[in-house]
Order: sequence, then C-alpha cells, then structure tokens
Amino acid sequence: MGRPRRISDDDIAREARAIFLTQGPGASTEKIARKLGVSQAALFKRVPTKDELLVLALCPRETPLVLQQLPMGPDLDRPVPQQLTELVRSLLTFFRDLMPALLTLKASGVPLERAFEGGKVVPPLKVREDLTLWLKLAHRQRKVRGGELKPAADLILGAIESRCLLEHLDGKKASLAEDAAFATDTVRAMWKGLMPSQ
Repeated sequence: MGRPRRISDDDIAREARAIFLTQGPGASTEKIARKLGVSQAALFKRVPTKDELLVLALCPRETPLVLQQLPMGPDLDRPVPQQLTELVRSLLTFFRDLMPALLTLKASGVPLERAFEGGKVVPPLKVREDLTLWLKLAHRQRKVRGGELKPAADLILGAIESRCLLEHLDGKKASLAEDAAFATDTVRAMWKGLMPSQ
C-alpha cells in the first residue's frame, strides 16, 4: 500500500474555495476530498468540520499591503487623484476576491466575524474607516476639500463593491484595461467634489 498523499492547507483551501464558490456552501465535502485525491476521512482529519473548511477556504489569509498603508494617508509628493486611482485598482483586486467569499460564507450560516478573527484581515467596515481617514489626512495636507469625507469614501467603496458583486453574479471578470478605465472614471467622477479650492 502506498503512502497517503500529503496535502497542504493551501491545497485544501484552494480546491475547497473553487468548489464552494461555484456550487455554494452546500457543496459536498466528498467532492472536495476527491478533487484533492484523498478520502473524506483524511480531509476531516486535517479540517475537523465543514464550518472549519468553509472558513479555511473562504476567509482571506492576510490584508494586502495597500490596505495596511491606508491609515498613513497619501504620499506628500504625488498628486492625490493618481494615488486614489491606484487605491481604487488595489481595492478592486481585494474586494473581487473578498465579496464572493463573504457571500458564500454568509449563505452557509457561519458568522462573518469568523472571517476576520485574529486581525490578519481588515474587515470591509474598517476599510471604509481607513479610506475616510486617508481622505481626512489628504485634507490636512490641503490636497482635498474639507467637509464630510465619509460619504466620499462610501461612494468610492460602494462603486467598487457593486462592480465586484455584479462581476460575481455575471461570472465575468473584468480585464486589467477595464479595471484601469473603471478606476480612472471613478476618481474623475469623484474628484470635482474633492478638489481643493484654489
């Protein structure tokens, strides 16, 4: 008899995620085990419950660097619209991965808080707070108009989340060129309201 196949947590997470995202949280753990080339019993030795498997598969492992840096505010030496455009593109990548996973996790009945245990990943509400802070810091640098900046952060993130949700529902992922155009158009639409007075 051969040695049992070794599988990593990353292997398990990747295969389970693909199946859960296409078939929903009710997908068979037997199918996941088969895809991994192991028995269901072997899978459950590694991940004791289906809820744990859902969390392993659907919860992001770490916060992207761009989100870790948001609370530091904009660079002093680059134009804010350029930085915002870069932020929108990075946030698109983050939410494109996060939105379908959270929707599937929510449908499973597993509390969403499980996705953010341990503080390794920034929850969406914290991203809103951090983007609002980023805009406030830009205001302190006199690079954006003052006033209520939370609605601006809400509008930017709402546009991103809505795009990611529609992509997930449609099953079509935008190209890099489409993402670049979306980021540019989103910032251009917002900038008139944020542009500092001369």
